[in-house]
Amino acid sequence: MKTLKTLGCLTLVLFFRPPALWAAEPLIDGSVLEASRISAMNSANAGLFSAALQSEQKALKILERELGPIHPDLVPILNDIGTLDRDLALYEEAEENYKWGLAIRERCLAPGDPAITESLDELAALESDLGRYAEASLDYQKALEIQRKTLAPGSLLLADTLQGMGNLGLRRGQAGQVQPVLEECLKIREKAWGNSDPRLVGTLEDLARAFFLEGDAGKAEELLKKGLAIRQEALGPYRAEVADSLEALAVFDRSQGRSQEATLLYRQAWTIRKKMIGPDLYVNLPYLQGAAKTALALGDFREAGTLLQRVLALEKKFLGGGHPQVAFCLEDMAGLSEAEGDEAKAASQLMEAETILEKDLGPEHPDVKHVQEKLDRLEGKKTGHPS
Repeated sequence: MKTLKTLGCLTLVLFFRPPALWAAEPLIDGSVLEASRISAMNSANAGLFSAALQSEQKALKILERELGPIHPDLVPILNDIGTLDRDLALYEEAEENYKWGLAIRERCLAPGDPAITESLDELAALESDLGRYAEASLDYQKALEIQRKTLAPGSLLLADTLQGMGNLGLRRGQAGQVQPVLEECLKIREKAWGNSDPRLVGTLEDLARAFFLEGDAGKAEELLKKGLAIRQEALGPYRAEVADSLEALAVFDRSQGRSQEATLLYRQAWTIRKKMIGPDLYVNLPYLQGAAKTALALGDFREAGTLLQRVLALEKKFLGGGHPQVAFCLEDMAGLSEAEGDEAKAASQLMEAETILEKDLGPEHPDVKHVQEKLDRLEGKKTGHPS
C-alpha cells in the first residue's frame, strides 16, 4: 500500500500473500523454482527488495521455459514481480508485468472468470499510484461488476477490490463515499482472518482516515490504536509496518494537540526507520518518505533535508514533476524550510505544491485546501495577523 498519502508496505504485502503464490509448481525444475521463490520471500522480509526481484525473475524464467509465455501459472509470479517493481519505483516494468498477467488470464480463462479481477486490481493499484485515477476507477469497477455476479458476498477477492476502491476514493477526497466500502471490506477480512491479523491494518488505517475526514476523530483514534496493537503483537517491535502505524498515530495525536504523545511515538518509529536507511541498502520510496517525515517531526532537520532531497529526486525521475507525490514531498520540504526560519522558501515550495495538486485533483480537493491553509498561515505571520 501502498498512500497512501500513500500507502502500504512491500514487506507486509509479500509476507502475507496467500501461500499458494509462493508454492512450487510440479515442474522438472521444481526444486529450483521453489528455492527461488523462498529466496524472494526471505529477501523481501529482510528489506532486500532488489534481491527479491532477482529471485522472482529467476522463478519466472523457469516457468516460462517449461510452460511458455501465456500459461496462467505465470500470473502469480508476474503479479509479485509487479509488486516489487512498483515499490522499487520501476513503474514501466510493473505495468508491463501486470498487463502481461491480465492478457494471459483474459486469453486463457472464460469471460467473467473471477481470477481476471485479481489482475485488474493489480493494474488499478498501479494506475492509482501514478495518478491515473480515472483509469484506476474503471478497472476497479470492472472487477467489482464481475465479482458481484460470480462470487459469494464474503469473498476475499471481493475484499481486495473494495480495499483498492476505498484507497482510491481517499486519494480523490471522497471520504464519505468510501467509508461503507471500507467497512464492507473490513467485515469480510475479519470474518476470514479473525480480528487480530496484520493483514487487516491497511483497511483499519484507511477507514480511520475516512472517519477522521468526516469529523469522527474518536473512531479514527480507536482504529489507529487497534492497528498499531495488532502489528506490534504479530510482527514484533522492529518491522517497518510497525513504524508506519506509529507514525499514523503520531500524526493523529498532533492533529489533536497532543504534541508530547506524538513525539514519543515518532521516537519509537525513528528507532525502526534508521535501521533501514543505511548507504549500503536500497531503500524504496515509502521507507524514505516515512523516515524523512519522522526526522522532521523530531527536529532533526539535517537528516530530514537529506532524506527529502532523495525522495524528491526519485519521484521526479520516476513519476514526473507534476505528480501529486511530488507535491506532498514539496509540502514536507516547506515544513522544513519554515522550521529553519526560511519562510519565503517555504511559501515558494507550498505554491509549487498547490499548483501541482490543483491541476491534478481540482481546487476543492482537501489536499489542495490544506496546502492553501498553510500558505494563508505563512502570509498571516508575514503581515502580523496569523490566521
